[in-house]
Amino acid sequence: MPKIRVPRVGPLANLLEEAQARRGHSAERVAELTALGDGLISGPKGYGALGAFNAAERSAALDLLGFHRQLVFATFSPGPAFSEQRPIEDRYAAARAHNRAMGEFTSGDERLMGVALLPLDVTSLALAELDHILERDLQAVWIPHRPCGGRSPGHTDLDPVWARLAQARIPFVLHVGGDPLQLSAEWMNTGRKIPPTGWAGAKMSGART
Repeated sequence: MPKIRVPRVGPLANLLEEAQARRGHSAERVAELTALGDGLISGPKGYGALGAFNAAERSAALDLLGFHRQLVFATFSPGPAFSEQRPIEDRYAAARAHNRAMGEFTSGDERLMGVALLPLDVTSLALAELDHILERDLQAVWIPHRPCGGRSPGHTDLDPVWARLAQARIPFVLHVGGDPLQLSAEWMNTGRKIPPTGWAGAKMSGART
């Protein structure tokens, strides 16, 4: 797998290397963040937050904030897993690596609800990865916020994926607002007859804007 590119600007630019070496924040930084108590919720966010890299620190943050459950999302790994610029095999390999790591991160505390990554480009590969996700006891599935494989996520070819999620009672999530507001024709490729919506009517009538 190619190395994931991460931001190298701003006050957190060097934080990743330090966290990787320690597998978490420094003891001094943990003490500083823990001392915030209830104020932790208005403290540093993202990978500057308590528990950004270390599951034990994350559990301590939940203790301080009194949270009973928390969905845990990754910051950088969705990029290579969902990127249309990468070969499909790479996308599923990146998703598998992420899901394995997320399962390990959240396994020690039932309050941590790991969010898996699931590319939808190829139905058979998506179903295979979904089996892996369920084995890892991840609690939600993050799908790309775009058409996959030239079709809508609601395409009939993907019905087995949605049925499997429904059977397992696993919700899907996506990044709202990550795609342009204009709908491409692929969104209407559902494997069903296009209903007479305003979008379809405008397209078929050749209406101009």
